[in-house]
Amino acid sequence: LDAALAAAAEQRLAEHRSQSAKVRQMLEESFPEAPSVALPFVHQLHGANRVRAVYDALLSGAETELLMFTRPPFAYRSGVDNINQAVLDMAARGVPARVLYQQEQIDDPDASGFRAEMEAYHQAGVKARVVEELPVKLVVVDRRALLVGMHDPSNSEGGYPTTLLIEHPGYASVQALAFEQLWATGVDYEEAVGRRQASSS
Repeated sequence: LDAALAAAAEQRLAEHRSQSAKVRQMLEESFPEAPSVALPFVHQLHGANRVRAVYDALLSGAETELLMFTRPPFAYRSGVDNINQAVLDMAARGVPARVLYQQEQIDDPDASGFRAEMEAYHQAGVKARVVEELPVKLVVVDRRALLVGMHDPSNSEGGYPTTLLIEHPGYASVQALAFEQLWATGVDYEEAVGRRQASSS
């Protein structure tokens, strides 16, 4: 039964990919001369290296607030040897920062390096809570600019997500409201870690 379900799911995925390819081809054939629309406040970032550079630049310019959804894949290698100085510098300037994590990264026995690195940020003043799941990767700075990383749902092979830099106060404020909604449902980071330690002892 499980094999049959898996085969059916694979067949549906293959059909979806085929249909997506046909739609893309149809659009290209129908509008061959149509120029791509480039919005001055939306920029697509390619690859983790570019995302790291823009993220650090946003943190360096942060003045009033940082909000984050933190979930894999990460642009930086995790561990206490890879602590991001831009985060510590921002905290030293007194910029409030709040971060949401997924429960998976708290429970994963192989994520000890990640947890140790996050603890360094918490000691510097970053506040954190844990929720069951985060829909996207998200960074909101001063409610004026944001990074949002989104996986292509038709790509089952993963890879680093498509990341957009959006410099638009209205849209950033909407995403900040979404953050506040999830923040209100989250469990304090220390409490989540304490539960994990209690369950494993």
